[in-house]
Amino acid sequence: MTRDVSSGAPGDIFFRGVGEMATLTREYDWAATPLGPIDTWSASLRTTVATLLASRHAMFLWWGPDLIQFYNDGYRPSLGPDRHPSALGGRGRECWAEIWPIIGAEVESIMTGGEATWHEDHLVPITRGDRVEDVYWSYSYSPVRDDDGSVGGVLVTVQETTRRVVAERRARLLQALATALLTAR
Repeated sequence: MTRDVSSGAPGDIFFRGVGEMATLTREYDWAATPLGPIDTWSASLRTTVATLLASRHAMFLWWGPDLIQFYNDGYRPSLGPDRHPSALGGRGRECWAEIWPIIGAEVESIMTGGEATWHEDHLVPITRGDRVEDVYWSYSYSPVRDDDGSVGGVLVTVQETTRRVVAERRARLLQALATALLTAR
């Protein structure tokens, strides 16, 4: 189901859809950010944001030197209540200050022309609500080219794997305990 785009506003034209993040992205005052009004954005940025919003896979985008943030409905639960919806349109370094020592160099490397990266079951503790949680992720940081061929942003495709990682650790611990008990007899 798509929204009626007869108004012709740039957000309505480029960011169709009925999800919460499509709506918030359409309604956001982008002119008040370093990116400026939507109708001045590069085709690459508009296309990447439209693709991100249409995807059901958790995706996040940092764009430009200020790493202005976009994310979709699939990514929204990862933010927790203290970052959603305020992360939309925010600056990456400020929003993710507690994990910037872990991810910052990688993001900066990609922004300056580095290769895409991949991490599997990587521990990146984040603040959710009033506490820091140990959270495991499988994710990729990929460069997104702007219209002139330079790197305009970093696309994050991610899946939280905390439940699986913790379950596997518990199973290994229980197996080790059972083995120890059997050999102690």
